[in-house]
This record gives sequence, structure tokens and C-alpha cells, in this order.
Amino acid sequence: MITGLRYLNHSDALFTGKVPHQLGSLTNLQYLDLSWHYNRPPYRNVDNIDWLSNLSSLQYLDMSGINLTKVDIFNAITKLSSLSVLHLSNCNLKSIPVVLPYVNLTYLSTIDISENDVSSMIPNWLLGMHNLVSYNGISTDISKLIRDLSGCARYSLQRLKFHNNLLHGKLPDGLAMFSNLTELHAYNNFLSGCIPESIGSLSSSLMYLYLANNRLEDPIPEAVGELSELVVLDLSFNPLGGLISNSHFAKMTKLEAIFLSSSSVTVNMSSDWTPHFQLKNIRMGSCVLGPEFPTWLKAQRNKCLMQAFQLLYLTGFGTYLLKLST
Repeated sequence: MITGLRYLNHSDALFTGKVPHQLGSLTNLQYLDLSWHYNRPPYRNVDNIDWLSNLSSLQYLDMSGINLTKVDIFNAITKLSSLSVLHLSNCNLKSIPVVLPYVNLTYLSTIDISENDVSSMIPNWLLGMHNLVSYNGISTDISKLIRDLSGCARYSLQRLKFHNNLLHGKLPDGLAMFSNLTELHAYNNFLSGCIPESIGSLSSSLMYLYLANNRLEDPIPEAVGELSELVVLDLSFNPLGGLISNSHFAKMTKLEAIFLSSSSVTVNMSSDWTPHFQLKNIRMGSCVLGPEFPTWLKAQRNKCLMQAFQLLYLTGFGTYLLKLST
């Protein structure tokens, strides 16, 4: 019987118009994905959300890309006591209630409310989510965002995303409070100043650091070299200068990608330094290298994607390419 259905995924399926209220009869649903990820027809909308409260077993809900301007989605989800994952990205939301009359979202661990035209304030009801693992939201005040989240998710938060938010200000030292943070996505903002030394405190957790396309300035702190779990370091398209040396990579053993394009960083590694990582992607366009082909790059055995135009003119580059091809 279809009423016993537990999993329903209509993500990017080619249906249009109103989301049918008959979905409310699927009372055993645990996973519901109705999302639309393309900025083109067919468009979907909801004019009645009362049916959602019937899905009391629902754990995963994704309505990203659906027009929700005519309904009160947040009051509807307060009745979903088993809900763990909520995606409401790009839903044309104009506001998020600061308080809700009744909240029973004990298990909520992931919330995505990005790409909506709403206030930058984190709602009070969200601050009670002590199991929050992933937050992808809207903010224009990074310091307040970090303070608010640290009050409820200091030990649980693993993924923090606030890219494309027109954020100004400096990266706060308070980021170090999230001791289990694995991903920080802060690209495409107006962040300025230096990367804080406290970033090194995330040495045992941080894997992905995306700070591209901001206004970050040099120097890059040697503390980034403490990030032993780091896989991707993206500082591209920032007005960075100064030096980076092997100290900036001292404890990195899992690094796979370095992005430093469109910066004026001088890469000055010791001639006898051999990195403990093998890269898959290197983008260092406009960085200062040479005049010899760097010894540390010779240690890279992967046929990685390399973008650093100056390398073409460095002594020894041709020999390195020949060794890779054999």
C-alpha cells in the first residue's frame, strides 16, 4: 500500500504547479524531498501547508526552490517532533518568525535557510537547538552570528555556511569555540582584516576552509599549519600578500587542494622541505614563485590540476612534467 511509503524523492522531477495536499495521507513518510534546484520552469508553489503536520514520522524535509510565500512553513514544522534535517533554500521566504508559540524540534541537526530575502537575525527558537550540526543561513553580522550559535551549538556544530551574504567585518576569534567544526564556507562576502591566529585551535577537526573572494589581508598566519585534518584550503581572490613558507603547512598530511589564485603571495619554501601531503589541485595564478621550479612541488606525484602560469617559465618545470608522464 502506498500509505506505508517511507521514502519519497521528487527532487528536480518535472512536475509543475501546486504541491498536492494529498501528500498528507502518507503518514508513514520519514524522508520527503520535493526540491527544485534550477532557476527555470517548471516552478512549484504551495498554497496550503496544513497537510504537513500529518507527517509526524518525518525526519528529512527538503522543499528548496519551492515558492512558500503563501504559507507559514515554520509553524507547520513545529509539529514534526522527529525532524532532523530541514532544507528551505531559495523558497522566496520574506521573514522568519523570531519566536514560535510551540517548538518541539529536539532532533533538528541540519537547517538550510540560505538564498532567501529575510532578516539576518537568527530566530530565538533556533537558539534552543542543542543538537545543531549544520547551519546554512543568512547573516550580515558575523560576530553576532558566531556569538548566537556558540550559545547553543558550541560542541555540536560541524558545518557552518554563510557564503554569498554580503558579510562585512573580520573573522572573529570566536570561531575557535566550535571544537568539532569540519567545514567553514565564508566565500563571496566582504570580510576584511587578517585570518585570526585562533584558527589553529581547530587543528583536530577542520577539513574544508573556503574563504575565497573576500577582502582578507596579509599576513596569512602560520597557525593554519596546525590544521592537520585540512583537505581543502581556498584563499583565492583576496588581496593577500606577504610570505608563506613550509611553516604554513607544517602539520598538514591530508591536504589535497590549495587555491591562492589572484593574490600576490610569495611562496618561499625551504629547499630541503618535503611536504607530507599529495595534492590533486593547485591554483596559484599570480603568486610569486621561482626562479627555480620549487622542490616541494617536485614531490607531488599525482597528475594534479595545476594552474600557476609562472611555472611555465621556471627552470626545471619541463623535467617535472616529463617525470609525471612516465
